Amino acid sequence: MKTLKRITGILLLTSIFILSSCSKDEGPVGPSASDLNITIDENPTNGTVLGTIGTNLSGSLVFTITSQTPTGALAIDTDSGELTVADASRFDFESTTTVEANISVANASETATASVQIDLRNIDDIAFFLTASRASYVNATPGEWIAVTQEEYDALANSLNEVSKCATTDADYNSTTSSVRNTSLGYTWANDDGVNIPNASYVFAIKYRVNSTTDIDGTQIKQSSTDIADGYTDLGGSLPTHSGGINHFVLKGSDTPTTDTGYLAIYSAGGISWNTTGGPYRYANENANTLPLTVNATVLFLYQGLSTTQKQWD
Repeated sequence: MKTLKRITGILLLTSIFILSSCSKDEGPVGPSASDLNITIDENPTNGTVLGTIGTNLSGSLVFTITSQTPTGALAIDTDSGELTVADASRFDFESTTTVEANISVANASETATASVQIDLRNIDDIAFFLTASRASYVNATPGEWIAVTQEEYDALANSLNEVSKCATTDADYNSTTSSVRNTSLGYTWANDDGVNIPNASYVFAIKYRVNSTTDIDGTQIKQSSTDIADGYTDLGGSLPTHSGGINHFVLKGSDTPTTDTGYLAIYSAGGISWNTTGGPYRYANENANTLPLTVNATVLFLYQGLSTTQKQWD
């Protein structure tokens, strides 16, 4: 009999426990919305779908971004909760590694909130903004110059961060008052026009103009952090073989920043175009890293470099 009473007591306690547990599990659930945490490459395109905010609310819903960092990066469909890229320039790893937001979901009587965290994966920005020349750039070795199109050069100038143009301004480079200086022995030239490389900058692209009827080999870009006349070192290898006209090139893996105000020079055995609205220039009558000769004529050699203080490539 005692045994039966003991078993009955145990069963009663078990029933109470089960009922108590069920009561807790079946209690009312408050309004909620699902958080979104993803990782994507930097530089997405505008309109890219990032995900959809889920919720247990029913009825007619309104989805709203209540805050976001950086401002303007994200957009949300107010009816569906689909989250998209509003401003791709905000998804720049060098500026921010994470895009964050808070989302409100509301119906007629209740509101739920969700958080969004989008971690950015760093990529080579030069490769991203190249189109026709991307494969050549990706397959190149560090220190190798790659021929690119004018459109690609302009895209890099306009799309990368903290870009400066050195050696020649756009206005002077595009001047129609130009002629050709042909040098059979090869000269090294440096414009002394004050359009210099900022301190701590990486030169990553070059363009120059030359009128030539034959292929040109051995053109070398040089950089100095000492002064306009001395301290030059070769920047990467020689430019690839190219013909006359306007030529554009990108340097793979530029990793030598200037250590003070920098100066850009060019050696070319094939000649280089110039206009007659410039200032003084320095030169050597060979492939040299010291430019002992100065000319105070109104001559500007038509070459231009792109540099940035923010390394944005591998």
